[in-house]
Amino acid sequence: MLNLLNKGKAGRNITFENINIGWHQVVNTSEDFLTSNFFERLFYLPQEIIWKIIAGSLSDKASTFEQSEILTYEFWPSWKIENRVEPDLFIRCLNTDIIVEVKAWDGNNSQSFTQWKKQLKAYDIAYGAMNKNVLILAIGGNKPLDNNNEIIEVDGRKANVFKIKWSSLLNSLVLEKSSFE
Repeated sequence: MLNLLNKGKAGRNITFENINIGWHQVVNTSEDFLTSNFFERLFYLPQEIIWKIIAGSLSDKASTFEQSEILTYEFWPSWKIENRVEPDLFIRCLNTDIIVEVKAWDGNNSQSFTQWKKQLKAYDIAYGAMNKNVLILAIGGNKPLDNNNEIIEVDGRKANVFKIKWSSLLNSLVLEKSSFE
């Protein structure tokens, strides 16, 4: 939540003109609140558990998901190409960089191939000289029954896109929690 407030995201999706909106309504419909609340808490966990939760949400695709030491992370980095590009989360790892794009709901087809390509292009301008592998985690907003990962390419830079459902993340989290009980 502090990252949400620090980046000025708390009020972006709220209109108060003669309407009293409870915070629970905002949290349930805002990608930014969801991103902040989920990932801020996830980063409190040891890295091996973070990777188990994420890899577990990928089911059969986990074998192609490279896990490496998390060095830093940034909520809503602002990158530029022609216009400003703002992924929800950028995770810098030792061997891989991860761009996270979050949508609030499963199955509503709000993830965008075009948005992923813009983010990859902006990433390449900012960090391309480091020549790391790039992954995109597309959480929520994917077509129903579409959990196939994709490979996108922009100007010779390739990235694996892993489509993750919120329900898969929840199931993976519950499974990991049960291993401690």
